[in-house]
Formats: sequence, structure tokens, C-alpha cells
Amino acid sequence: MQIDTMLTHQLNALAGLSPTADLLMILIAKWSVHILVLSIALRWWLSSNRADARHSAILCGLTTMLGLAINQGILLFVHRPRPYELGITNLLVDRSVDFSFPSDRATVAFAIAVPLLFKRDRFAPLYLAAAFLVALSRVYVGIHFLGDIGGGALTASLATCCVLALYKRDTKVDRLLVSLL
Repeated sequence: MQIDTMLTHQLNALAGLSPTADLLMILIAKWSVHILVLSIALRWWLSSNRADARHSAILCGLTTMLGLAINQGILLFVHRPRPYELGITNLLVDRSVDFSFPSDRATVAFAIAVPLLFKRDRFAPLYLAAAFLVALSRVYVGIHFLGDIGGGALTASLATCCVLALYKRDTKVDRLLVSLL
């Protein structure tokens, strides 16, 4: 726990040194998850291999929903305060009303990137880099501990494993969902 606090404080200590970096990190922390979701949706319509793009979008969507559901279960038992509430970080964004662990935005970002990695999608490295950038921005702006980000990545990975075990390509369910949506 002390290492988590120390690393969180050190990363957040970069905040305030450069107005440009602060603005960039605030924009990433606030909007990047929306951009990631939008990019998956655009691939749905713009991909030359529509069936694969739609399967990937459904896979990422199911993983995101399961990851966020896992987070809600964890929040019933883990009530970790935000680092700014403990005086560890300087907050650059609006206060959050829920507990800190695990990070929902990190969960969403990794719930998009990790399934694409397993599928060996050619854009997976870009999505993974974006997920790490989302994660680091949330610590930089002072809203999360580094451990909260790790928790979000872990729930996304667990959700990915569950969804990949249950949702297979070219099954009746897959063909139905791809054709309906």
C-alpha cells in the first residue's frame, strides 16, 4: 500500500509543471474512453470485414459490461477513498462521488484493448497504448491511485477471459447478434 501511495504521489507531482501537459492529461482523462468506444463503433460500419468488426465490437461491449458489473460488486465490499481525499494528490478535475477502487475508466479502456489483443487484431497495440494512457492520465489528474488502475485492468482481463470462454465466433448467437445489430 505504501508503494501504491508513493508511486501515485510521484506521478501526480508532475501535474502543475506544464499547463500544456495538464490540459492534455485532463482531456485524456475525461474524453479518451468516449473516443475509444466511438472508434470501436466506427469500425463496426467502416471496416471492410464487417462480420469480424461486428464480432469484435460485440466482444468488447460484452467485456465492458461484465467488467463494470464486477467493479460494482467489488465496490460493495471495498470502500477505498480517493487519493485527493487523503491529501496524496492534487486534483485537476471534478471530484468523484464514488469510491476509488477499481477504476471504471481503466476497466473500460482495458476491456476494449485486451479482447482485441487476444483476437490478434492489427490495431490491438494502439488500443493497448491508449488504455495505458487513459490509466496514467487518471493518476496524473489526481482522481485515482495507481492500484485502482491495476484493479480496473485486472477486472477487464477477468471479464475478457469469461467472455472469450462463452462468446465464440460463428456460433448461432454470434451470427444472430451480428445480423441484428
